[in-house]
Order: sequence, then structure tokens, then C-alpha cells
Amino acid sequence: MERATVGTGAVSHFRSPNVTSLLSWWEDGELRTRFEGPLHRDGSTPDELVDLMHQVGFDFEDGSCGVTISSGPGDRQPSPHAGAEA
Repeated sequence: MERATVGTGAVSHFRSPNVTSLLSWWEDGELRTRFEGPLHRDGSTPDELVDLMHQVGFDFEDGSCGVTISSGPGDRQPSPHAGAEA
């Protein structure tokens, strides 16, 4: 992603079959923020999205996420991080 984002930005989300979820935000060839839950963040600006993470339901006390995910119509499930440390 480093070369692909020079002069632009990108966000990627990876979700494995065992429900591991990883979000990465790149700007101008630089990994700005990457996280798998609120307690494990890295990148050059790992805290830049903290306010937004609070707004959408991440809990920084226990590492849970109140966000609901969906794989299709009528299939809404709690985030795999709900109630568990990330």
C-alpha cells in the first residue's frame, strides 16, 4: 500500500474466516493508523482516529466494540470484539 497511496489515500479492511478484523488507513505512502480493536493501534498517528472510534462505540476500558457488523441483509451480528479484549 505504501507505493499505491503516494499522492493519495486509502483505507483497507481485512476480515479473516476466523473473524480477525484489521483496519488500515494510509495517506501519501504512510501508514497513519492500523488497529484490531481499540487497545492495539499502530502507525505514524495511532491516536488520530480515537475520537471517531469512541463515537462509533469502541470501549477503551475493556477493548470491546459496540459496533454491529453485517454480512448481508438480515444478518446483523455483534462485532467479534464485543466484550473481549482486542
